[in-house]
Amino acid sequence: MTQNLQQYPDLLQYLNIYYNNRYTKRIEKIVFSILRKHAKKLKKKLSILDSGCGVGYFSKRVLEQLPKEVKKIVGIDIEEWVDKTLFKNNKFEFIKADATSTKKKFHSSIFDIIVSNDVMEHVENDSEYIKECSRLIKDNGIFILITPNIERFTQLLLSIFSKKIMKFPKTTGVELVNGKEIHHVHLREYNKINLQKIINKYFPFSLWIPFFVGIKIPGLNFVGSYHLKINRLPFLEKHTNHFLVVCSKNLPIISKLKTIY
Repeated sequence: MTQNLQQYPDLLQYLNIYYNNRYTKRIEKIVFSILRKHAKKLKKKLSILDSGCGVGYFSKRVLEQLPKEVKKIVGIDIEEWVDKTLFKNNKFEFIKADATSTKKKFHSSIFDIIVSNDVMEHVENDSEYIKECSRLIKDNGIFILITPNIERFTQLLLSIFSKKIMKFPKTTGVELVNGKEIHHVHLREYNKINLQKIINKYFPFSLWIPFFVGIKIPGLNFVGSYHLKINRLPFLEKHTNHFLVVCSKNLPIISKLKTIY
């Protein structure tokens, strides 16, 4: 089986290929803008939780790009995949734990920022996961949630032309990294209505940022380009590639962020 997998001899090569794309760069641009603005508003360095941190790439990028804004970043994951080079930075801490149940690990209301990047679709009890994030965030904190949209434009086209219904759980990819298989399995994906229902139970205020990456068509590479900001067109908003939702228990916090993109 492993002979047919995409193989990477080490973690660094895998990270460079997996994360060095315009999707990740766009995510980083938006999220880093939010972190900078929130640090400026609070007039202090941020305590951040990278929930479901995986190998810790996001934590690594935050520490590289926002050293003045970060006091501490904690990565938590049920698997110990985290890149060991991160431990050389005294601002980073890794905790192996289930992100849906962290009462033995953390007190309530201790983080200024919680980032959940492509995690919720992998978590068995998604409602409990959001509830736990709500417990850990401060009253003036921000929870940033990124997860695939089941009604994304590319999936809509596939369903029209292939007439296949997406079934879950679904393996979205398998790689062999340093001799160990990484399986990417989505237990479910969301449309805006069912995702809102879960979020609104625990976070009364939210900002939804359309994230439409686009489709590569020879000679028409501009189609779907976020550089042209067609992701803001109302009829495309339902079919955004991923949901990027900024959540808070504090309305003024969300209101201040509406100009970031």
